[in-house]
Amino acid sequence: MAGYIRRILERFRALLHLDDPPRRIALALAVGVFISCTPFYGLQTVLSIFVATVFRLNKAATVTGAWLNLPWFTPFVYGAALAIGGRVVPD
Repeated sequence: MAGYIRRILERFRALLHLDDPPRRIALALAVGVFISCTPFYGLQTVLSIFVATVFRLNKAATVTGAWLNLPWFTPFVYGAALAIGGRVVPD
């Protein structure tokens, strides 16, 4: 059982490991956020993968940026923003 869990954790780490420099990851995330602001609600994920493939950007970061604007992620994004803002600017 422990070996199975270890294999799952290794695959998860490999999925999250990004080989690009921070500037390219930020660019991919920004492109994803830009795509998420388009009115193509059923096609945003497909469109972000297409754009990431054409411009050779990180697909995981681009899709993550596209998913940040989805309505069911909004409470988590605003909650994280408030938590980080509360630490940066204390009362």
